[in-house]
Amino acid sequence: MGMVDKGLPTIQISLDKKGAVLVMPPFANPNQKQFSSTQIDETYKIASVRIHVERIIQRMKMFNILNNRLSTESLPYIDDIVHLCAVITNLQPHIVKEK
Repeated sequence: MGMVDKGLPTIQISLDKKGAVLVMPPFANPNQKQFSSTQIDETYKIASVRIHVERIIQRMKMFNILNNRLSTESLPYIDDIVHLCAVITNLQPHIVKEK
């Protein structure tokens, strides 16, 4: 499942090829003054998940290698670097506490 801001709807084609689902907040209609209760609920659910995604990204950014510019010699290894940071991040305590 992927989450994007409303500025990135063209990613849908790539996600469809991988069998992923795009989760996007509802758009405000220019003729609509307020969201419907369904749209409000949907926005709330997306926002509550997005907080956790942002926390994980913040944890990954704790690795200084991801906060600095990489040399051109490091470029072929960027996938491995990000993957290793993600693996180490996943070994940390859970963001969402189990009930």
